[in-house]
Amino acid sequence: MNSTISLIARKITMNIRPKVQKERNVVRRAKNASISVTLAFVAGFAAMSTSSANSAIDAPNAPNRSVELETKTGQSTDYRGAPSEKGVAHRELLDQAQSLGRVPVIVKLKTWLQPESILDHDGISQQREVLSTMQQRVLDDLSATSGRDQAAMGIKRFALTPAFAMQASESDILDLLAHPDVLDVVEDSIMLPFLMDSVPLIGGLDGSFRGYTGQGQVVAVLDTGVDKNHPFLRGKVVAEACYSSNVPALGATSLCPGSVSESTASGSGINCPVTLAGCDHGTHVAGIAAGQSDSFSGVARDADIIAAQIFSRFNSVSICGSTAPCIRTFTSDSLRALERIYLLRTNHSIAVINMSLGGGAFTGPCNDDARRPIIDQLRTAGIATVAASGNEGYINAISAPACVSSAISVGSTSKADQISIFSNSAYFLDLLAPGESIYSAVTGTGYASKSGTSMATPHVAGAWAVIKSAQPAADPDTILSTLKSTGMSLTDVNDITTPRVQVDRAVDEIAGTQAAINTAVLPYARAVAIAETATAFASVINSGDATALDCLIALPTGIPATLSYQTTTAANALTGSPNTPVDIAAGATQGFVFGITPSQAMAATEIPLVFDCANTAPAASYPGLNTFILSAAATAPPDLLAIGATPSGDGVVRLPSRDGTGFFATAAVNIGSAGSITVSADDGGRGLPLSLRVCETTPAGEWIVCGNNLTRSVGAAQTAYYSVFATGTGQPIAFDPANNRLFLRFAANGRTVGATNVAVTAP
Repeated sequence: MNSTISLIARKITMNIRPKVQKERNVVRRAKNASISVTLAFVAGFAAMSTSSANSAIDAPNAPNRSVELETKTGQSTDYRGAPSEKGVAHRELLDQAQSLGRVPVIVKLKTWLQPESILDHDGISQQREVLSTMQQRVLDDLSATSGRDQAAMGIKRFALTPAFAMQASESDILDLLAHPDVLDVVEDSIMLPFLMDSVPLIGGLDGSFRGYTGQGQVVAVLDTGVDKNHPFLRGKVVAEACYSSNVPALGATSLCPGSVSESTASGSGINCPVTLAGCDHGTHVAGIAAGQSDSFSGVARDADIIAAQIFSRFNSVSICGSTAPCIRTFTSDSLRALERIYLLRTNHSIAVINMSLGGGAFTGPCNDDARRPIIDQLRTAGIATVAASGNEGYINAISAPACVSSAISVGSTSKADQISIFSNSAYFLDLLAPGESIYSAVTGTGYASKSGTSMATPHVAGAWAVIKSAQPAADPDTILSTLKSTGMSLTDVNDITTPRVQVDRAVDEIAGTQAAINTAVLPYARAVAIAETATAFASVINSGDATALDCLIALPTGIPATLSYQTTTAANALTGSPNTPVDIAAGATQGFVFGITPSQAMAATEIPLVFDCANTAPAASYPGLNTFILSAAATAPPDLLAIGATPSGDGVVRLPSRDGTGFFATAAVNIGSAGSITVSADDGGRGLPLSLRVCETTPAGEWIVCGNNLTRSVGAAQTAYYSVFATGTGQPIAFDPANNRLFLRFAANGRTVGATNVAVTAP
């Protein structure tokens, strides 16, 4: 074993030229000690799929473009007049209110909203203020007439939709229909959820489409909630919300935590109670769109999820039938969730919204649906709303909200590419996707097969995220057109031809010639005094087939520090000018040196550095590969430049068997102050099936002491040597260098002051 470590020290070298003289000196001393080794992440970076990093950190601004503008004039046909469609609807609503006392309704207002994407900040503020003022005026008038305050009326106000929702009595409906600011009063309709080999069917290979996997994109799932602790979905839920209703007249109670009507707290998007039939629906849908495991995956395996639980519990036999109690969702709750997704677009790169739910039968576009305005707003902001066509087997009608013209409607096919007999169809249906016997996660830890347009819809939502990862600037119109033109045409019994998505072809068409960047950083961690600059190096590889333009490095928001950077040659000599973006030719690698100067004390913070070019998506962040851990204290702490190497020389620890042992060696040079350090190893929280042990060694590789955690004093400019041993526990470890890694960390006074890492795999 000792001779093997010495062999690594002799065979693997890499020159590191830090910007400051102190760092050049300590690296020279490390080389003199015969243990100058390459950072362990180099091979892991090289082994990454070159296209997997082509992802977005922030949603791109949708280009300004003309949109269909629909003029809405006049009030609906009076309920006392001829029995027009609206008149009949008003009469039925009034009868229902008279029978039940109060019914949930949506009150549409006589105001028209422009797409916010074509307005400046002041215009957005003014438009929202006009809407809020009109809502308040109508509500004040209604309160004065009815003698009830807004809480008693069960008001749900919308920020982006010209409407509000409430529980209205018969007299309320009459007063509202007569109000000069009210366009219409409609039922807050109740809707239902529509009940491993489908990914290859639409062009996926090993869980990716031409190397694109939805990395950096987010799919919002408006459904029965998502079990974010399921192994297929663990770590994927990045935001949560719950919108649910208490409507005594209909026997409806909220399923949000604490029975509140809305919540955006952590845990609010979890699945509704499994004792209610259908509460595993959202988890199954989320798994189809973006689930991931070692053996199979959803369509966009690397996409994240926003989980919105929008269903309520109903105890009424008149609504549930023999299945009481049951779950249903009010239109107003799905509308509130859509508005929430719109507001989250500045925090997450949201590609698409999945709505595997609906109700009704519409033989043409239902553009008077209350959700139309917010679905329009979302689309003009670059976010598509994908909705299930329904499972009633209609040959000339689809459900709402799929029938909204700005939504993307989806029908179901079998794995033999036959249109499912249950799938609703109509001349304006947009797309088809596999929806029969789809295997995905259900609540708990299990999996199950389900069928329905509910299962077809997340195939399209996942495809949308994959395409956005291939071409982040693509807008919904472009993506829909591409999916239609590249899909497989299928004809139903009504002689309607609709394309079944073929995602690999769509990616080929939409990606075209483009640049794509991958990045690596060394060293992995630094610890400095406040106002002292921590320097490190980065490599940016353009793995695309076009020149990457104006490439730069930046800090994400919220880091109390400043960053500067400059390009370097392959020998780490400075070139160019400080803080000046640079072009990188196709297939070329550009080196950078960067410095981060903290302005206040910082606990050890893993910083996902922003590497971006004008014509690429920002590089995806992988802990240990291209992130940077920085801590800062009032006085200079120890600061260990840790460098690791593996026996194979490629930065990968390969266990010889599932219960075998592998190792890597590390040299750590303290370029900071003397102090006491604690040394430990971990797998970055992945829960890999192995145990770890750390041994301090001599420069020649002889063992000094071993343990789970080691503590020692380290002097300024002193080098310490360690080996980490990994022993398998009988399970395989997939070769996934970007994620399955082993970390060696150095801490002082509870702060990380150095770290290195390597990849690991077991057969």
